[in-house]
Amino acid sequence: MKLSARPRIAVLCVTVLAVLVVGCERNAGGQTFSVPESPVISRRARWAMADRGYVALRSEPRLDARITSHMRGGEIAEIHERSGFRETQFGTREHWYHVRFEEVEAWVHGAQIQRFELMRQAENAARGWSDESRAEERWADD
Repeated sequence: MKLSARPRIAVLCVTVLAVLVVGCERNAGGQTFSVPESPVISRRARWAMADRGYVALRSEPRLDARITSHMRGGEIAEIHERSGFRETQFGTREHWYHVRFEEVEAWVHGAQIQRFELMRQAENAARGWSDESRAEERWADD
């Protein structure tokens, strides 16, 4: 016996609804999972590495703002926000970035940092920065 179009659509809708209801029941086991950082998921820079010997962290996104702390070259901070404007420092026109470094939240100029999407990318760059610094120190001692 062949069903006409309307009953077939009704059967399909009931089947889909049943699958959704059964598939969406609460799991008593309370399974959780975490999604690792991925460039596909995070489309913006989230980590900053100090790219100079000492990088000034400021109370506001301005060159004349009070310095609240410093980062040493190769140290990593988490980026929370980017300013909506650019300013020139060290000959580079860049945004300011609001970062969290240790217990300090402050602003750093983009010319003083390298930005990364993933923390592991920043950590790899920091290792390279440290190796480069040590090589320069050894060369200076010779």
